[in-house]
Amino acid sequence: MKIIKYLVERPTLMWSFMAAIVIAGILSFIRMPKLEDPVVPVKQAVVVVARPGASVHEMELQVAQQVEESLRTLPDVRKVMTDCQQGQAMFTIEFEETVLMDEIEQHFDILRRRVNDLQQSLPPGCVASLVLDDQMDIFGIFYSLQGDGYTSAELYDYAKLIRRELLGVKGIKRVSIYGDREETVNIVLDKSKIAANGLLPTQIMMALQDVCNQVDAGKVNAGLSKLAVRVDTMVCTVDDIRNIYIPTLDGSRVQLSDVAKVERSYTTPQRNA
Repeated sequence: MKIIKYLVERPTLMWSFMAAIVIAGILSFIRMPKLEDPVVPVKQAVVVVARPGASVHEMELQVAQQVEESLRTLPDVRKVMTDCQQGQAMFTIEFEETVLMDEIEQHFDILRRRVNDLQQSLPPGCVASLVLDDQMDIFGIFYSLQGDGYTSAELYDYAKLIRRELLGVKGIKRVSIYGDREETVNIVLDKSKIAANGLLPTQIMMALQDVCNQVDAGKVNAGLSKLAVRVDTMVCTVDDIRNIYIPTLDGSRVQLSDVAKVERSYTTPQRNA
């Protein structure tokens, strides 16, 4: 009551307070986010440690325990979740909600340095660990692309075209494509034809690696200018692979399609990527 009496006796001060409250309310309303799908940042990161050939039990005893104990000593860590698989361990580090967004990048930097220091003490066979600190992105909209009469490869090409156009829209940070079927080129060797031509599977593998490498053909002086020479040896289609010539031990050459079946197909089993 004393506060009310004090303000009533001083109308100028009271109206000044009221005006300040109204102005603050209007500014708060204008600045308040009104998105249909507001961004709710998840303050977490993922560390992936791979050790090819190790079993799940070995990953848990020799890798996961050591890494998890070290990650729990990081500042402002709320929870560490571990998922051990064949040859791989994944650690999800969740930070406290009290960590400000301006400080989260510093916590990620500390995490990366801690993982780099741990790399020296991990068991032999562990490859370089990965730190994925972009887990705060929120996917607001999902679209499904389908088309009758189109192959998976054609739909994927159209999806990449749509992604390129969407990335030009203001406010869109990332567009991810899921469900694509990865294409492969299968080369099935005929043992009898290989033996008849005196070839070895390693010779075919080396020939395939050679034709896929870039070749620096050098330059040619043309007066005051230098012209770059380019050798077009890139393999682009399945027919190009079929037409590859394999050198034999007697100095002759055999076309790959004469000793192997080359066809385009999809990766089996299909992966959710």
